[in-house]
Amino acid sequence: AFMAVRNDGATYVQLQRDIVTDEGVYILGNNVTFDLNGYTVNTSAPYLFYLYDSDGDIHMTVIDSSPAQSGEIIATKEGAGGAIFNVYGGQLTIESGSYVGNDYMGIIYNESDGTVSINGGYLRTGQNYTISNQSSLLISGGIFESSGNYPLQLYSGSATISGGTIIAPDGYASFRYNQGTLNFAAYPTEVEEGTTPLNELNFTNWGETMPLSELDIRLPEGYCVMQDNQVVDTLNEQGTYHFGTGVTTDVEHTSTASPTPGSQKILRDGQIYIYQNGEIYTIMGQKVPELK
Repeated sequence: AFMAVRNDGATYVQLQRDIVTDEGVYILGNNVTFDLNGYTVNTSAPYLFYLYDSDGDIHMTVIDSSPAQSGEIIATKEGAGGAIFNVYGGQLTIESGSYVGNDYMGIIYNESDGTVSINGGYLRTGQNYTISNQSSLLISGGIFESSGNYPLQLYSGSATISGGTIIAPDGYASFRYNQGTLNFAAYPTEVEEGTTPLNELNFTNWGETMPLSELDIRLPEGYCVMQDNQVVDTLNEQGTYHFGTGVTTDVEHTSTASPTPGSQKILRDGQIYIYQNGEIYTIMGQKVPELK
């Protein structure tokens, strides 16, 4: 199957048996669907699949068409560094299947100019991230679990999360955030099967101390960033935060001024409000450039 992708330019590859390999495969010029078909790949390669395409034209989709959905890829490499997928340009979509990392290897390293879409599947690791993102990440489903680290590392780029289950071990937040866009605007605010409730997600700020007004964090209507059930204006380095609807007071102030550094944007009833210095303001009479 791997030789078919590498040598024959195949665009649909379906496993017919279990495989053990220490070699990786470069996806350079094909749009490939890789079907686990209920079988297992054990890989000790630093990366099993490399997507390398600076133009973003390559698209790899991974599925498991077996009725039992029992197909999986298991990383067995020891020693620091590596992941099952290395995305350096191009598009990777995971629809189903199980992906098992370990203490040394994660599942996906989305490095540069890549787009990773997770619509389903089960991604789990040991003392590593399931996904380390530096480009564009889209999550609408799937399970992300780490037994000894943050399940997701959002280092840079953009992450749009509208569903999925995130399982973190004791002492770790749901994800580690450094910089870039965090878009939860389409995340369900009602409990949905297969999706962790928004108010149960939390994150640790890995970046420097930064006013929220200088960051691009988008939340559903009525939600804001909180710490210890208090609305915050700033993310502190190594601080851990959660999402909630802690701002419940009626709007009592209006202002025509732009928000000051440290303010937080809150959407409610179709109107954008500004929370700063413990008060809520309606910005009236002008378009505020800072608002996304």
